[in-house]
Amino acid sequence: GRYSTKVGVAFNASCLPCDLGFEQKETGKAYCLPCTPGKFGDVKDDGTHTCSSCPENTYSDVSEQKTSCKICASGRTSSKGAVSCSLCPVGQHVGDDGCKPCIKGKYQPGMEQPTCLDCEKGKVSSNDGASMCDLCQNGNHQTKKGESVCQICDVGRFKKVQTFEGENINYECLECSNGKTSQK
Repeated sequence: GRYSTKVGVAFNASCLPCDLGFEQKETGKAYCLPCTPGKFGDVKDDGTHTCSSCPENTYSDVSEQKTSCKICASGRTSSKGAVSCSLCPVGQHVGDDGCKPCIKGKYQPGMEQPTCLDCEKGKVSSNDGASMCDLCQNGNHQTKKGESVCQICDVGRFKKVQTFEGENINYECLECSNGKTSQK
């Protein structure tokens, strides 16, 4: 934690302490080394300056970080000694102050994306933070985009699980044929 640029120094007191954001772990050196990214300047109990690793969920992306590390934005994480924080995961999007979960009816399959996407017709996401939308199951339908629940088919109507093949996709419940009905 100390250094001396002079030769022939007779007393340890003549050695200078390293500035905050720098350290020297070896004896007899004429310089201090800057704290590297992932570390910050810290003061030991004896008053000497050292470099300590950034704690979890913080980071330092510069040399000579003088005091504490920067805090990861909301929804982002880091391990001890990190130089950056994690990307926004699937099911979330980049917001003004970090990662934000997609709301019900929306989803995001990619990482570090600027927005969430609406679930398409015939699909829903019923929870916040969805990375994909679910198909409406037998007896249910959804004719709108961006919805969180499927609608139950009325009595006398039916719907099989939606398929997404070809251009003629029917999102509505179908009428039962003559002589048949459905129960609620």
